[in-house]
Amino acid sequence: MRILLVGGGGREHAIAEFLIKNPKTEELYVVPGNAGISKIAKTADIKTTDIDGIVRFAKEKSVDFV
Repeated sequence: MRILLVGGGGREHAIAEFLIKNPKTEELYVVPGNAGISKIAKTADIKTTDIDGIVRFAKEKSVDFV
């Protein structure tokens, strides 16, 4: 499953740590993410308020779950 997580704080980092350990997670993307998250997931510089940008990114990456 390709997952997109939106946010970049400590809570999102904890969620990312949990998701990346799941064997069903094929790819984990986090927008905008942070330096720590970028070590375990792919990040993109998209603001959390840029809904159109997030939707476009999700479609480009064939994301299954946001």
